[in-house]
Amino acid sequence: MELLYTFFVPLEYLGIQKTSLIDFPGLVSTVLFTQGCNMACGYCHNGILVRGPRPEDFITKREALNILRERRHLVRGVVITGGEPLLHEDLPDLIGEIQGMGFLVKLDTNGSFPERLTRINPNYIAMDYKLPHHRYHIYGLEKTETILKSIHTIRNSNIAHEFRLVWVPQINSLNDIPQMAEELGTGALLYVTAFRPGNSLDPRYDLYARPKPEELQGVVNLFRSYGVDAHLRV
Repeated sequence: MELLYTFFVPLEYLGIQKTSLIDFPGLVSTVLFTQGCNMACGYCHNGILVRGPRPEDFITKREALNILRERRHLVRGVVITGGEPLLHEDLPDLIGEIQGMGFLVKLDTNGSFPERLTRINPNYIAMDYKLPHHRYHIYGLEKTETILKSIHTIRNSNIAHEFRLVWVPQINSLNDIPQMAEELGTGALLYVTAFRPGNSLDPRYDLYARPKPEELQGVVNLFRSYGVDAHLRV
């Protein structure tokens, strides 16, 4: 797990989705994808970004920035996602350069690098929150207390933010929710989404059933009963 504590490679190449209506709340955005992740979540649909060689459709950072310049009249936001963007040592420079072009920047992160969160200044942060922190070892995270530190850092920042939970019934349990709610804290904004089988990093997850809407609503309601500002995201 060496990558947990050292930066990955510089951001020389990026994947790009030119237009998204759903990735940046309230904004039409362009999505940039970084490669590499220090965790291995079996349900991940971006497995090619977690393991393996650089995807063939990745372009150079300069090409990606040129595309953004050309699209300033079409989109207001840029989402940087992965993989895990905080693995990359020059992420703060990339965020600053994009903001200097007039865009708002949203960062997606798995929350395992709290110290690096303090070195960046995006306009919005979305942190995946999967389980009570002590259970994160099932996804390959050894220093699970980093999850708590990231929650604290994000909640005490002046940056707009949300937490996101992909509900996998075979992994997640209603019994975990009291502790998860305590770790998030009262008033934390949490969006719950359904696990979707198909193209999972671990093929065994493709055999799992997708949770039913009423099950997800029950999850949301239970989080709300503990003071979390939880919502169902379709």
